[in-house]
This record gives sequence, C-alpha cells and structure tokens, in this order.
Amino acid sequence: MIGADQITLKLRRANTRIQHVEILSNRTTMAAQIMEGKQPEEACNLLPLLFSLCGTAQLQAGLEAFEQAMGYDISPAHQAARQILLDVEGISEHITRCLVDWPNLAELESNIAIVRDLRNLLSSFKDLIFVGGKDKIGGGELFFDTATLHNHVDVLIHKVDASVFEQSHTDFLAFSGDDFSNWLRTAKISPAQCLRKWQEAKVYNSTWDTPNTLPSIDKEYLTKKMDGEDVNTFIAQPTYKGQTCETGPFSRQLHHDLIKAMVEKHGFGPLSRLTAKLIDLAQMLQNLKQHINMLDQESALFHTRALHEGLGEIEAVRGRLSHRVILDPENDNIKRYRILAPTEWNFHPDGPLKTALLECDATDPETIKQRAHIAVMALDPCVACDIVIEDI
Repeated sequence: MIGADQITLKLRRANTRIQHVEILSNRTTMAAQIMEGKQPEEACNLLPLLFSLCGTAQLQAGLEAFEQAMGYDISPAHQAARQILLDVEGISEHITRCLVDWPNLAELESNIAIVRDLRNLLSSFKDLIFVGGKDKIGGGELFFDTATLHNHVDVLIHKVDASVFEQSHTDFLAFSGDDFSNWLRTAKISPAQCLRKWQEAKVYNSTWDTPNTLPSIDKEYLTKKMDGEDVNTFIAQPTYKGQTCETGPFSRQLHHDLIKAMVEKHGFGPLSRLTAKLIDLAQMLQNLKQHINMLDQESALFHTRALHEGLGEIEAVRGRLSHRVILDPENDNIKRYRILAPTEWNFHPDGPLKTALLECDATDPETIKQRAHIAVMALDPCVACDIVIEDI
C-alpha cells in the first residue's frame, strides 16, 4: 500500500525559541512508475488499492488522464456521479479527523463508533450509482434510483449534523463570526470541545503568513514540468513561478464569510484553518443533493481524437491532485506515469509549516509538540507526524 503519509519535523531550539525547522517526508514520490508497462484498465484497477489515502480521488485523476489520452469525453451524468463519490470521500475523511483525530490529540474521548457507522453508510454510495460499484475509463455503467440516494443523504446529514455541528449544517454555513464564537463557547459536541480546549491552552499562539494559495495552473506549464528532466525534484518539492503554494480546505474556503471573519479576528493560524475544515464538510453535505439531481443528465460517451497523453486534475479533500500519463501509440501501454499530490505542496520544506513554527516559544517540549501536531492537522487532515526536538 502506497501513500501511508508521514512527515518528520525536526525542530531545533536555542534560548527557548525554535530556530530551525526541517520537514522530512517518508513518501516515495516516484511510486507511480509502478504503472508503467501496464494497460490503462489494469492501472485503474490498481490505483485505489495502491494508495491508502484518497483512493477515490486517485482513481478519478487516473481516469481523467486516460480518457484525455484515449480521446474519451465522458457524459455530464458520469461527471456528476464522480463528483458525488468525491464528496462522499471528502465527508468520510473530514468526519474521521474531527471526531477521532482531533479528540485523540486533545486527550478527549473519540467517537469511533459514530465514525464507523457513518463510514459504512458512505461506502454504500458507489453501489447505489454504478453497477457493481465500479467506475471505468469512459464511465462505468450507471444504475441508480434518485429517491434512494436522497434518502441515504438525508440519513447521513441527520447523523453528521448531530455529531459534528450540533445543529443544521446549513445554519453553520451561515454563521457570522459572533455566531461561531458563541458556538465555540457553548457547543457540547466533540469538535467544539477540541477547538475550545486548544484555544484555552493557547496552543494556537503562532504567526502564520498570508497563505499563497495554489492557483489554477496552466496545463501546458504543468505538463512541461511533469514531463521534464527535473520531474523528480518538482514532484518532491513543487513550486509555481518560484513560489511555494498550499492547497486544500483552507484555500477552498478562504473567501467564505465566516472564514474571512475568523482571519480578521484570529489570523491565518490553526483556529481559522480548522474552522475551514468544518465549513468544507458542511459544503460537501450541501453539494451532495445538488450532484444527485444532476445524475439525470445525458449519459452517452463521446469520442474525440486520441492524444496518447493526458493530464488528470482532481480537487481531492486534501487539495489539488494531478496525474500525468503518456501512452504508447502502438499498443496503448503506459510509457510514463507521474503523480503530484497535495502533500508535496502543503509540506514543502520552505512552505507554510516552516514559517508557522519558526521563532515559536519552545520552553516546554510537550507544548511545542502539541502546537506542531495541530499545525500539521490544520494544513493537511490526513498526514501523520513525528516530532523531534533538538537543542542547538
């Protein structure tokens, strides 16, 4: 299994302050080469099995790249079906983080039973959309009942609203800054307790720079970088026009009214970023019904000219995911396969995590460790972190 992401933070302190931050990753960024020599269909069967994180997004990025390379233009109905499954995967990841990982880090009781129940419900969606629950290049065979899907969404929303928001997620999306402050002060559900405990312990106290969010990158620029001789360096430590960038829930929700209010009051640090994850979850719940209603669109597959190369870009829960593929025109075997994942953007050695931790008070090792763990969680909801503190 590839993609069991973990980073190691080496924090060096002098005079009770963090003076040096080194970010090391265990990821094998060239792991996608395992696809080379295989047929596209075989690679698509492997993708969700090989990658432990965001398997649906990995598959969809691969499908999009192969469809572009092979000259397939999938239908609006299939686009809606895939977006539903991306929403489902995103919801599953978000609830796992805020109901299990957050409480574990805050030394509060986690909600494993609730999460297990919700994840079982979420895993049923693919079987309610595709025959055999299987998508494929060009689009899997659709077989769905809109009423049944809406019923499943209603059950899902009821359970998530009760366990995460303690009210309707639509009301949460409409929160002002004052509404959120009141919720944070009074709500009894686990996510609010965690955020409140960390705020009271003052573990948010650090300076985060204004984020350099990852823009929509010109496809010609990205394919040139992913096909270039320096691809290993680019994929391991990507930059855009010489700048490090970040991607994910905070970038997606930065212009939401509540997040703008949070930034104005609390800055760009963990409280604003963790709140953005709750907004992201609420937005995905809201989008589910809209995407289900789009399943009744045209479902025919169209063919265009095969290019024998393709670029698939998916907005996964963790951020922008890019797959680049080149096929052999003689037999359609995969000549080249490269993947650029959100982790490499968000945890660039000179990225936002480094600047957020530099000069932090490190008088108490346990406090700085907790602050660093929360900073990692605020950047990427799915990455484990080992922290080493050394004295200079």
